[in-house]
Amino acid sequence: TLVFSLEEGLKFNPEAADGRDMTSEDVAFSYSRFPTSLSELGSEVNQLQWGWMGVDRGASFETPDATTLSINLAFPWASAVPSLGSSAMAIVNRELVEANGSLVDVPNAGSGAYMFDTIDETGNTYKRNPNYRGHSSARGRFTADMPYIDRWEDSIIVDQAAREARVLAGDSHVLGAVDSIQAQLFEGEENVQIIEGPANDHSIMELDAYKWAPHPLLREAVSLAIDWEGIIDVVLDGEGVRGAPVGPAFSQVLPQDEIRELQQFDPARARALWEQGGGDDVFPDGFVTVIPTFASNTRLIEFIVQSLEENLGVSTTQEPADLATYVAMATAPPSEKIWHYFIAGENSLSTIPDYNALTHYVPNGYGAIFGGLYTFDHVLSAYYPDEIIEVTNEIGTELQGRYDKQGATVDPEERKQVLQDMQRYIFTNFCCVLPLPVASVQRYAMGAALRNVPPVPDIANNASMGYRRAQNMWISS
Repeated sequence: TLVFSLEEGLKFNPEAADGRDMTSEDVAFSYSRFPTSLSELGSEVNQLQWGWMGVDRGASFETPDATTLSINLAFPWASAVPSLGSSAMAIVNRELVEANGSLVDVPNAGSGAYMFDTIDETGNTYKRNPNYRGHSSARGRFTADMPYIDRWEDSIIVDQAAREARVLAGDSHVLGAVDSIQAQLFEGEENVQIIEGPANDHSIMELDAYKWAPHPLLREAVSLAIDWEGIIDVVLDGEGVRGAPVGPAFSQVLPQDEIRELQQFDPARARALWEQGGGDDVFPDGFVTVIPTFASNTRLIEFIVQSLEENLGVSTTQEPADLATYVAMATAPPSEKIWHYFIAGENSLSTIPDYNALTHYVPNGYGAIFGGLYTFDHVLSAYYPDEIIEVTNEIGTELQGRYDKQGATVDPEERKQVLQDMQRYIFTNFCCVLPLPVASVQRYAMGAALRNVPPVPDIANNASMGYRRAQNMWISS
């Protein structure tokens, strides 16, 4: 059981029930909505953050008074407290939810530091929430009172060159992630600063589990056919490390030497296993992957396509997709995915070793909705025929069990061992995600006038909201 005490004076924004006081019952109501968000909004990955307090799994909430909340966990989860810092854990106003049936068309329902001012096809603007309480004291990047920045304006600018031009002219304060070549080009520009530090990324090659689960030899052949060090040298310009199911910034990640032992490049053995497993008969038309038309850099996809053709003799059709089509292709139902492998990546949260990288490997994360790795006890398995679930159930059950075990291990050293054993299992079973090398350095191009910009990797605008949560960030004149 976790017991929390709310600070005094917390209020919703003026558009949420006239800005009334926020109470422990509002927190309990907000958190109890998560199971519905899974079934109605398909937010699978979030259940790895909130499943431990899912009322559908036996969790319960107690609110003995307006400022006290007790959460009786459905099961132990070592990352429970830091997961509450995710943007998914926003507290919303009950009256607005019940009046509208959902929050899809209700932008201002919370009590956070900012609220929407305008929303249209050109972008969004946010203004300070005048009811925002702040914190009992300044702590880190959080201020005791109002955040320093009065207003945010997000402009939708599709053209990368136009976005860069605005930052160079001092008309915009955020460009985002840049590579080493771009960073060098910005050197000496008076309106740009480069924020640099050790990255905590992950990148993966997702195999469609429905197609690959029955073929362990072919999965291993694919892994052996990829020049892992070549990715670091060619794609990452020499600034990279071997990737793993746990982000590189965590103490629980496997050492680089061990990863190299577990994940080798051996074209001769790859060809032998491919032939032994009947690869050309299983995949007579070669492979299909998806290439995003909205991405500025697709070198990683192209490198892997070339590796598989050179070292396995198997060609890959690259299916172009805009953003909406890209997401639809990635999350198509099992047995309906047109692709054989899919390259993806994301920042890891710097406080939770089992999120974000590891979420790709297990059914209750992206493993099912993205990779097709369903099990019979998965909450969405009822939507698919048993013969489809049967293909991936055994592998998915093993991976989910290992994930659940590490989540229930509170002792740091014991948990590290469980996480490392799980990583070894993933590397040696090749199903159905292959960890890819990742950048060792991350760079962000920001306006030079910004002060107190969060360091890498916390600057990333992901589920922890990165620089948007830096309430002590300000703009110098």
